[in-house]
Formats: sequence, C-alpha cells, structure tokens
Amino acid sequence: MSVEIRPAEAIASLKKINQELSSVFSSVVPSIREAIEGFDNDTILQGQAFDNLRNHMRDEIFSGLLSQINIATSYLRTANSQHISALGHISQYGVINQNQLAQDIRRVNERITDAENNGFAGVAGVMAVLYAELNYLNQKSMDFDAYLRASSGLYNGLFTELGDLTSRMDFATFCRSSGIVVIPYSTEIYELIQLQFGFCDRTTQIIQQLVNDLRNQYPDASQLELDWRLLRLLGGLQYNYGGRLGEFRWDDVAGRALPSGMDSLVYFTTVLNISEEDFNFLFESIRTQHSNAGREGNIGDFAHFAITLSTHLATDLENHGMISNIYINLLPTQEGRTRVEWMSGWLGDATIRPISFGPDDFKADLDAATISHIMRTQGLNMQEAFNRYFSLVGRTEELTRSAMFLEHTPMDIVIREIRTALISDLVHEAMQHPIVIDYAIQTSATTRMLELATTKLVENEEVFMDSLREIAPDTYNFIRSLEENENIMGDFTQ
Repeated sequence: MSVEIRPAEAIASLKKINQELSSVFSSVVPSIREAIEGFDNDTILQGQAFDNLRNHMRDEIFSGLLSQINIATSYLRTANSQHISALGHISQYGVINQNQLAQDIRRVNERITDAENNGFAGVAGVMAVLYAELNYLNQKSMDFDAYLRASSGLYNGLFTELGDLTSRMDFATFCRSSGIVVIPYSTEIYELIQLQFGFCDRTTQIIQQLVNDLRNQYPDASQLELDWRLLRLLGGLQYNYGGRLGEFRWDDVAGRALPSGMDSLVYFTTVLNISEEDFNFLFESIRTQHSNAGREGNIGDFAHFAITLSTHLATDLENHGMISNIYINLLPTQEGRTRVEWMSGWLGDATIRPISFGPDDFKADLDAATISHIMRTQGLNMQEAFNRYFSLVGRTEELTRSAMFLEHTPMDIVIREIRTALISDLVHEAMQHPIVIDYAIQTSATTRMLELATTKLVENEEVFMDSLREIAPDTYNFIRSLEENENIMGDFTQ
C-alpha cells in the first residue's frame, strides 16, 4: 500500500474543513439547545415514566450529544491545525508518492553504481548530477518521514473521547413501570466488580487498595499487566487453594503472579500494603461469593471469572506456564493460545471430568471470553471493556450472553471441540442408541465394527446431542442454552 500526498491541496482542504466546522457548530448547536429546552419544558406529558425519560434524555443523551459536538469540533480544529503544521515539512513538494519515491531512490543508486563500474568520458559530470538528484530524493524521503511522525495519531484522542461518551450514553435500560432506568456508569474497576458481583463496601475498598498498591509496586507495568495481576491475585484466593483444573495447577495456565515459594498472605501483607485482617476478610469474601454463586446461580462467580479472564490476559502477555507452553509448542502459536483460553473456561468446564457446569459457570466463562474479545478487537483496557460489555449484555435478544459469545466463537466450533474432547465417552453411549442396536442386529457387526461405525455416527447432530445428554447433562445444557440464545443457562434435560 502506497501513500500519496499533494501538500498544497491537503493544506487547503484542512483550512476549508476548519472554516466549515465553525459554520456547522454555530448553526447546529443552537438548534439542539432549542430542542432540548422544548422537550425539557414540556407541560403536557406527565408522570414518573416521562419524568425519568426526560431526566435521562437531558442529563445523559442531550448533554452527551452536546459534549460530543464540542469535543469533535474543538479536537478537529486543533488536530487540523497541527496537521497543517506537519505538512510544512513537505509543503515545498508538489506531490509525494511513497512507492514512487522509493523506486526513484533505487533507480538513481543503480545508475550511480553503473557509472562507477563503467568509466567513460565525462563520467564525473554525470556522477555529480546523479548525486545531486540522490541528495534531493533522500531529503524528500527524510522530510516525508518527519511529516509522518508529526502527523501520526493526531486524531486518536478524538475517537477515544467520543467512544467514552457514547458508552456513557448507552448506560440505561427501559422499565415498563418507570420508563428509563439509568445504569450507573462506574469509572473504576473495583466499582465495576462490586456492581456486577455484589461485594460489600469493605471488600470493594480492599480491592481498591489492591489496585493502588499494584500500581505503586509495579510503576513500569503496562495497564494490561496490572489488569492481569489484579485478576490473577483475586482469582487465586479461590483457585490457588484446591481449585479444579484437571490435574494441573492454575500457575501453569494463568501465569504466576506470586513470587516462587511465597503464598498469598505473605505477598498481600509484605509486598503490598494489605493488612492481615483485610487479607483474611477479602479471602473469605471471595470464597463466600464463589460458593453463593454456585448455589444460587443468579450471579456470576467472580473467582471463576477472574481466573479465566486472567488466563486470556496471560496469553496476550505471553506469560505462559508449563501447560500453556505444551499447547503452544504442539500447535501453531495462535491456535495453541486459543486452546489454552478455551480450556481455562467454557471448554474445560464442558469436558474435564467430573463435569460440573452450572449457571454461574456459564456467566463467568462467557463474560470472560467476550470481554477478552472486546479488549483485543476494540483496543480497550479491562475497565473500558467491562463498561462496554456489561452496559450491553442482556439488553435485547440480540445482546444476550449467548449471542455476544457466538459472535466470536461460532456454534460449529463449540460442538466440534466438545465432540472431539468427549469422543470416547460419546461413542460408548451412542452404542446403546436404537439406531446402532438395529444396525448391529441387521448386519451382525462385531464390536470393533460397531465402534468404527458409531464414531462416524456421532457426527450426526441428533445422535451426538442424545448421547451428550446422557453422559454430560451440564454440557448438554450449555450447548442448548447457546442454541436458544439464552442470557442465563437453562435446564433442557427434562
């Protein structure tokens, strides 16, 4: 891909855009203000539902819209002015085509080499002309690079600001009795955790201190690393103490956040500044929430969510343990990382014996997978992705947990992976299926012949689901919940 710029035309266009922005701003904003005042001062529509709607529109939507216009106008004016300044590096050139410039430099260098190797009368004069042309082209290339550096990222902040404002405007839902119900917009990760997982104020305050302590302890760490450390430490309060993931430990999958030989209590109280009393309170709070989520099923399991999402972040950081490295070395790198993430979440819960996959696990696994996907594809940190995801999930039939999960992990992949992982159990169960029994009677097939035929038969969706319902009812419910676009896992075994 080549970049071509005509500096004089670009400068003229940017100046014209700034003039038009001023005109649009002066004409549009007064009209919007007038519409807001008319809606806000309406005396005919009455009642709680309308009052809530009016307050939301005034405080969230209208104010957000005006803020967006202000930000867009101001930011574009500033960015355009800086862009014009950057174009000053190349304003002396009529046109710059990146590919053509590289070809011209290569062509002149080749001619210089030919002239040097094939001496002829007047070569010195030719060489002087060629070197003058080369110097001009090299200077043009350096000026172009200077322009690219000066103009890079000028407009990035605009989209960040607008995205943040838009996400705030989305934070509301509709209630039949009261109209608009505003969902609080939380700006800190510990507030989001409290809002979504129901922790008490004291637990939230300790998590807030943990966030601050991690920032102070690791001042050079990226936000991604800090997010991973927070989740890994909190999830580890449950899963470093007897958590289930086959026969291997979470350090080998989600990465090691604790120094070797140091347990959580020592780390929290010596490396960080959490008191022993607060650590014990946090420890019990995380584990109690885990137990309650498993019993009640109407809230997500935070420890499960945290350890699963921390595995996703660990693969981004390449903070791999032994088990992760086995997958990554045996499979193509990205496929190996994806497999580690699946096994730490939905695929592990659906296939690792003994299978125990309840509504709390459904929420934790799907929430972690989709938030990770949002972080990667939209370039958001964990706090921003939390806000984006939880402001949307469950709002409409198109935004259920299942629908959002299947956008990045299609159903055919889910079924393929579960079928592959459970194939021996599925074949054993399918051999009891009426179709297989009839086949055995009609053909007098041997047991080995039946196994081979049944392995093929399990590819039939009806046989697969019938067998799965018998050997792994929780996994069956997981798949059926996805198929039915459920926001919360249902029971389809009856």
